[in-house]
Amino acid sequence: MHAIEKIEVSLKTKVAYILGKNYKAYGYLNFSSWCNREEYCKYYLKEKIRLSSSHDIKDKKNLNANGFPTIWLTVDVLTFGDILVLLQLMSKNNLRKLASYYGYTAEELMSWL
Repeated sequence: MHAIEKIEVSLKTKVAYILGKNYKAYGYLNFSSWCNREEYCKYYLKEKIRLSSSHDIKDKKNLNANGFPTIWLTVDVLTFGDILVLLQLMSKNNLRKLASYYGYTAEELMSWL
């Protein structure tokens, strides 16, 4: 379980970094810029945010005018399984960037996860 937790934290950190750096704090809400399946991705993340019991997600000062948190806060409330789904939805370019942090191809990274 320790190993899986380290992998989860590393993946969350890298995904948030890639999306935050490339698209800024709320740029992830423009799903077509980073996601292969815009409508599903939009529904998936919005539903995860809505269902979260995190106090940080519920705190209005952490939300934009439309009621959404930053990418860093959003990724933080996702489970390991949620992150895996998110990776499957990411564009090939972003997935390649993520895999390169670990020295693998996107296909290798996804097969191991």
